[in-house]
Amino acid sequence: MGACSTLWSFNLALVPGNWVTGRNQQSRSNKLSLWDSVMSLGVSYVNLYLIHHPRIAVPSISIAWEQFEGLKGAGVAKSIGVSNFGVEDLKTLLASAKIKPAVNQILLHPYVYERQKPILEFAKEHGIVIEAYSALSPLTTSPGGPLDKPLKKIADSKGVAPEQILLAWTKAKGAVVLTTSAKKKRLEGYLDAGDIKLSDEEIKAIDDAGARGAVQIRSDFRLSLGLIYFDFMCK
Repeated sequence: MGACSTLWSFNLALVPGNWVTGRNQQSRSNKLSLWDSVMSLGVSYVNLYLIHHPRIAVPSISIAWEQFEGLKGAGVAKSIGVSNFGVEDLKTLLASAKIKPAVNQILLHPYVYERQKPILEFAKEHGIVIEAYSALSPLTTSPGGPLDKPLKKIADSKGVAPEQILLAWTKAKGAVVLTTSAKKKRLEGYLDAGDIKLSDEEIKAIDDAGARGAVQIRSDFRLSLGLIYFDFMCK
């Protein structure tokens, strides 16, 4: 595991209440929202600022993205991206975008993989990084499902935890993992998961179990700017 620096990466969720009708008002609202965020965090910029759901990109995805491009141009957001965008949402955005989204943050774990696979493929084709949230939910919020056995079997064979196997699977699907913990040991385990290699057979076993326990996707529509993810930036 590489040594982690003391530098934090801030990933902010946009508050829907900050969006107001009218292009000029909207531009002002976006700027104020981001400046308020920057001031409250005590930093001069944020690394990544997201449109957190296509439903809050009003009056349209294209206009909302144009305003985000302006925020990046002003230097207060180093990168801009989206969250919970489907393929059609991304097509709408890219049709008029001058800057491609750096990331699309989506729900991703084996139980929803088949439903999310088209988004992964589209993002790869267009050079958009997929950032996966709730990657561990099959174990943390939905234990006892078809994934439990293969995850434990693979984990035992490698001398690691099932959670680490899930993170390694997510990485194998080409996604960056977004996760949190207040426990240092658990965070270190998450980082170590980046070194775990899964065979094609192991990945298929997880895919097959995920398909058997597939669930209907419900967008994780968080409405609070207070939700900030801290990711270790490691050397």
